[in-house]
Amino acid sequence: LVSFSVSNYRSITSAYKLPIRRPTVLIGPNNEGKSNILRALVASLKFLATLGGVRLRNDRITSVMRSRETFDWTRDFPVSLQSKSPEGETVFELEFRLSEAEVDEFRADVRSRLNGTLPIQLRFGVNESKLIVQKQGMGGTTLTRKAEVIARFVARHIHIAYIPAVRTASAAT
Repeated sequence: LVSFSVSNYRSITSAYKLPIRRPTVLIGPNNEGKSNILRALVASLKFLATLGGVRLRNDRITSVMRSRETFDWTRDFPVSLQSKSPEGETVFELEFRLSEAEVDEFRADVRSRLNGTLPIQLRFGVNESKLIVQKQGMGGTTLTRKAEVIARFVARHIHIAYIPAVRTASAAT
């Protein structure tokens, strides 16, 4: 993962192309959205990880298949926008950079070529979720039609462990 963007998630209206490196540190005053950036990143990665075992229909994952703890529109879409935009969406954009071996594995699994970059957009609405591969040109449409295979590819490579900063002693254990 090399960059992450989020719009319309909890207190965040827009955070564009945040660079992700080893390590990545979020610094800032209290109540500026650092925890919500981290929650958004964790939610998007968990959602992608769970897609590896989900069958997609028409490149979409219905709300029945997504866990409410991963994304719940009434909790996670900004409350201030819910009445103004009752059909509003939260959007996560993740950009992955693949090694040469991963590019070869992607080509074998998905039967499509990549230049080493895999940009994925996740859109969460009230009742549906969408996975879109954001490649420029005709290749993007073809890749989005292969969302199920791409989700499985990404899910095999994601390992996430999130430990919230605020927790009870038993939760920390």
